[in-house]
Amino acid sequence: MPKGIRKDPRRDEFAAMVEEMQRSAQLDLEGAKVQIAEEIHLAMERQGVTKVELAKRLDTSRAYVTKILQGTANFTIESLTKIARCLGCSWEVKLAPNSLEPRALKPIQRRQAGRRPDCDMRNSRRRHSKP
Repeated sequence: MPKGIRKDPRRDEFAAMVEEMQRSAQLDLEGAKVQIAEEIHLAMERQGVTKVELAKRLDTSRAYVTKILQGTANFTIESLTKIARCLGCSWEVKLAPNSLEPRALKPIQRRQAGRRPDCDMRNSRRRHSKP
């Protein structure tokens, strides 16, 4: 910076805010991928479907199924629908309003009415847990 020109602290604050928003957006994306992968994994467990079997049903490689389950696959609506159909399930998409509370501190609210019990992946741990 040339001599005599003062650095504006508001510029640094703004840059920090923009960087934080970008990190937050990336965190949301990664969180969604992990949640999708977990739901697919739980559906596979309930039905006793292996990675090899899902790969055959999807007509793809076992390596791609591994990417799906790791949450590193770049899902499309088409690929998600195909995966769900191969597992005898369907997707429910729900947009929830953002809040200023950190996600880790918010209780998870589950909608019970209208869910298909065979594909209700959020409650499957409780239903399928061993004593």
